[in-house]
Amino acid sequence: MRKAVFLLFLPVLWREPAMTEPAFEEKEMEAPAGKEKEKGEFAGRIVLDGREGRLLSFEIPEAVYRGLERADMADMRIFDAEGFPVPFTVRPVPGAVFIPPPRDVPFFVWEEENGALPAGTDIVIDTSGTVVRVNSRGGGTAGGGPVYLLDCSAFGYAPSSLVLSLEDGSNYNSAVRLFSGTEDLSRWQESGRRQIIARYGNSDVNRNTVLVPETGARYVLLKFETPVPPLLGVTAYFDEVQAPPPRMERIAAGTFRDERRRVIDYDTGGFYPVVSVNFILPEADSIEALLRNRDKNGEWRNAGRMTLFRFSGEDGERTHEPMDISSSAPYWELESLSFPFAKAPEGVFFWEAREIVFPGRGKGPWTLAFGNAGAGPPESFTVPAGTAAERAAAGEFVYREGGKGSPPPRRFGEFLLWGILGVAAIILTGLACYAAGIIKKGDVP
Repeated sequence: MRKAVFLLFLPVLWREPAMTEPAFEEKEMEAPAGKEKEKGEFAGRIVLDGREGRLLSFEIPEAVYRGLERADMADMRIFDAEGFPVPFTVRPVPGAVFIPPPRDVPFFVWEEENGALPAGTDIVIDTSGTVVRVNSRGGGTAGGGPVYLLDCSAFGYAPSSLVLSLEDGSNYNSAVRLFSGTEDLSRWQESGRRQIIARYGNSDVNRNTVLVPETGARYVLLKFETPVPPLLGVTAYFDEVQAPPPRMERIAAGTFRDERRRVIDYDTGGFYPVVSVNFILPEADSIEALLRNRDKNGEWRNAGRMTLFRFSGEDGERTHEPMDISSSAPYWELESLSFPFAKAPEGVFFWEAREIVFPGRGKGPWTLAFGNAGAGPPESFTVPAGTAAERAAAGEFVYREGGKGSPPPRRFGEFLLWGILGVAAIILTGLACYAAGIIKKGDVP
């Protein structure tokens, strides 16, 4: 009889594990096969479609940076359809190739009696490098016309040729010499050979174009060997150029760390490849600040010193420039070295778009897996600079928050439920045993 009662309550004491409530509502993600399988599951994956045997590329989406566990991006992997790892490399996304439109070139006249070239002390430039004026020291250059200083600093791209617009007048034929200048305009170096500028009425042999052989020249001196009509204008033309990699912005609100309001914390939310940072003051102010950053488990490192300012004047509002920096740290700290912050500035983190490039070996589709802190360094892969790759198309995307290489945590409610069921089972078992004893003794009529 006792055995029968025990069998009666056996379903209460045992519950099939498969009936437990899953800890995540998202679709369970299987760990890719291959050498990484034994190191735990990745937090996310993206299926990539492309042609087998080709060099493939895929622009890394923002969600991947939020799911990474390592600043060096070593917790990314590419697997083929059979689960074998594929080598890859990460590089900046190539910018668009285009031809910039022609630009008018600001120019200034330099006159010196002995024919000397202007020195850095003769040229006034502002903080951006734009020429403001040129202070001549004489009353005319002996043995030729004036020297023209051409300011190309604001173009972003060095011109490949200059088209000169001269005052209408008599015919002329002159050799032109070009000089490129250093960043501080303290030294000049002649660029290439002499070139001819000529005009013979309505002849087809007239020449008004000068080639600029120096790539990257921001400042150019134009000097004629024999007098020519005054220069009225200069137009710069450009060769085909490649734009820099596209940049995106990540905005982060600042939070004060202490009541003194001198230290502000920022969290970008992921391992973004940051290339410059800026902090927008909400009101007129000027503050010297020290910038630090750190990884998730690292210590604070000095990243530089910034002068933050914002004020309005007769020429409009002026603010500081962003600071260039290369870092993937998710946590940033801004400490005031002068006055306390009245309000927390908004943090703007500019990050550079990057792509993952891999050979389409094995069988496709391939899987980009990411977010596994236990993953070791990936297999090295080198792609020659400028090598084009076919674009892989993104397919299924799966990400499991908190499932980065560790089993899912059990919920408190689940522990409570099992505790109640356990206590109830013990009480029911005791009652069953007590009832079985009474029946055996014959106490029940």
